[in-house]
Amino acid sequence: MKKFLIAVACLFLSCGLAACAPCGKGHTFTSENKCSVCGAEWEYTEGLSYAENGNGTYSVSGISPEREESHVVIPYGHDGKAVTAIGAEAFTGRVDMTTAVLPQSILSIGTNAFSNCVHLEKIEIPVSVKTIGAYAFYRCSMLTVWYAGMVEQWNAVEKGENWNGSAEECKIVCKDGSIAQDGTVTKN
Repeated sequence: MKKFLIAVACLFLSCGLAACAPCGKGHTFTSENKCSVCGAEWEYTEGLSYAENGNGTYSVSGISPEREESHVVIPYGHDGKAVTAIGAEAFTGRVDMTTAVLPQSILSIGTNAFSNCVHLEKIEIPVSVKTIGAYAFYRCSMLTVWYAGMVEQWNAVEKGENWNGSAEECKIVCKDGSIAQDGTVTKN
């Protein structure tokens, strides 16, 4: 019976939630960055800076200048509170960054958040994201967005002016299809 309940919970939780790195299943993570199903810890990048949002949550506001991180993983929480946003200009100009992974707690990506990250090739965006600010991925010309939801859900995300401006090769990969820069959808 216990295995059945765990299997049902995993099936339920896997609908659009971040994958648990140790076990690969779709699990949720607590503000302490531990999987609520299997107990695994979410490995995240050290050296990030945070700003309080005023509503009991945090935004990532940047990363220490001396850290040359190519793979950036944002935590679910900081100091026991949820990390719900990537702040404006948080990673602007980080030419060393090639991949970024956002947790299921993120609701918004700020204006110019990843602009001029010219080597950013991949970002994993969860279905929890509801807004992407203007110029968020400006000049990220090699970018592929791996979105955890369906094309219809991606289209419902509010996107600011030129959110992916000057990113001619930018492509969105959803569970049920891929979206080219010109808006053409190819079903999986």
